[in-house]
Amino acid sequence: MVVWQLLLAEFPRANNRARINALFNGAPPYSADQMRDNKIATNYNDLSATNLNHSARRQISNALTSADPLVTVNLDYGPAHKRAQWGAKITKEWNKPMIKSAKFLDLREGTGASVVLHGIGPTTWEDKQLWMQAELGIEDVLVPSNTLRSLDNLPFLTIFRQYSANQLYKMTKGPRVDPAWNMPVVDQALKWADQQARTLLGQNWPEYWMPEKFEERVKQDSGLFASDAVPTIDCYDFYFWNDDGKQSGWNRRIILDAWGQPGVGGTFSKPDSNSRRFDWSKGQFLYDSGKRVYADKLDKIIHFQFGDASAVAPFRYHSIRSLGFLLYAVCHLQNRLNCRFTDSVFEALMQYFRINNPQDVDRLQKVDLIDKGFLPEGMQFVRPEERWQVNEALVQRAFERLRQTMSDQSASFTQE
Repeated sequence: MVVWQLLLAEFPRANNRARINALFNGAPPYSADQMRDNKIATNYNDLSATNLNHSARRQISNALTSADPLVTVNLDYGPAHKRAQWGAKITKEWNKPMIKSAKFLDLREGTGASVVLHGIGPTTWEDKQLWMQAELGIEDVLVPSNTLRSLDNLPFLTIFRQYSANQLYKMTKGPRVDPAWNMPVVDQALKWADQQARTLLGQNWPEYWMPEKFEERVKQDSGLFASDAVPTIDCYDFYFWNDDGKQSGWNRRIILDAWGQPGVGGTFSKPDSNSRRFDWSKGQFLYDSGKRVYADKLDKIIHFQFGDASAVAPFRYHSIRSLGFLLYAVCHLQNRLNCRFTDSVFEALMQYFRINNPQDVDRLQKVDLIDKGFLPEGMQFVRPEERWQVNEALVQRAFERLRQTMSDQSASFTQE
């Protein structure tokens, strides 16, 4: 029920982020219904927002992926005349695998891109033995409302996971498996994934509650949702602070995605091998660490890179504003203005005629306008001064103001 309430609260915010994603992905400003109802002929995105986004990403990428040492070691023991030499050697060897790692470079660039677009770049530690974090989408992290940006008052959080059968198998099979895994439920999930993979039918239910993923799916598959995507085992990784036991810390539970059912249980009476309804009776977690502390600090679970443009303190997680927020309205307005301006240009290229007798309409439609030709009796051109004239100076001023606004909003994020 807690996860369900988090999902409901996040849905309006997710819709707003999806609109930003669509604009920066190059989606046109008008829907098909708007074009039909308002008789709009031109509908395109001039990609101003996309270009500003790439400029900002280049700046942040240069900062996050610089060649400077990511870790510097200064020794405070050993022979004094050897400490600097040893420290430099350790620093070089320590940084070498990180600097040369293509995955780590992609992680930093992806984090920077999320910061530019939405102001939050989350990453998570998926394994206590791995030195590199895993990138998360902002839509994958569910945080309670009124949580401060410092995360000091964060009681719990949820991370949406999509495990392939192979990933779940590797995590739960082997000589040193975490005993917190509920193996009967794990086996049922793996069996379901195997059955679904044989049919080569994908599923996109989670995308209903995560509009950002829906937007990326449309961009990727051009609306072909029934593709041969390998099915995933969707679940929510839930962490909560627990100070009831002898040791305070973060406990962990993993629950299977209930396909939008409000809570665990519902009307399911028994597992269905042909669906994802494995076993929804209470206590049937996919992972349950009990009272065992999974991590004593939040930094050992998840990390956030913030780029906040909000003005009101105390700063809150869900009040973070990004370059995408700053540019959305003005770029969307410029796209609409561009479309209407282009419509006006096309209209100016049209040829309009006036006829004196309505009965001549059919005959005049067959007129072939050629050089040094003659107009038939009853037909005359509509002269330019008799047609609607666009205030060119006003339109030009509007474009200049929009460009200046975009420049002002993105000045801190671009090279200029």
